[in-house]
Amino acid sequence: MASKTKGRRPLTGTDIETGRAKILAAARSLFAQKGYRSVSMRAVAEVADMSAMSIYRYYENKRAILLHIWAEVFTQLFKDCRTAAAQAREPADAVKAYAIFFVDYWVSNPENYLMIYGEIDTPVGGESFFADSEEVATELAYIAGLIAASGTPESEVELTLQQLICAMHGVCHSLITIPELRWRPSDTLIAGLVEALLRH
Repeated sequence: MASKTKGRRPLTGTDIETGRAKILAAARSLFAQKGYRSVSMRAVAEVADMSAMSIYRYYENKRAILLHIWAEVFTQLFKDCRTAAAQAREPADAVKAYAIFFVDYWVSNPENYLMIYGEIDTPVGGESFFADSEEVATELAYIAGLIAASGTPESEVELTLQQLICAMHGVCHSLITIPELRWRPSDTLIAGLVEALLRH
């Protein structure tokens, strides 16, 4: 009589939550230390105290882990940036407050900045870019709304939005990757750039 082979027990919601938390903690640490491209799924599994195969029960590939980390970081960052913007009385000041918080977050968390912006998003198969996600699109629309409300002509809102993104990332990148220069405070740098962009 043939012996019956037992399959793996299905993961419960708690199993998935606990397992993913261990994987994300391990991946964050490894990505920060060695860089995303230098880390294998096997290495993440080892640090997470899992077998090399069991990690695939939680994430289909390494990019899926990275996207989860990105989503967590940006969900909280966007929420906090909006909270900062909501304190302002005028739309132009709201744009400035948003930008100041955005820049301050990355400058205060350089390991997250390098982990996220130090990698080129490379979709696998039919996947889409993270920048095309609904979360990002919603946030860009929110910022564009603030820019429009500040008095920027409708025909210039999209360009101004793109210039603002470049300004924010330019300040972040400069302060994080060239810290030896005697930079003025990040809020002073980005505030001046925002004021220049919104000057009509």
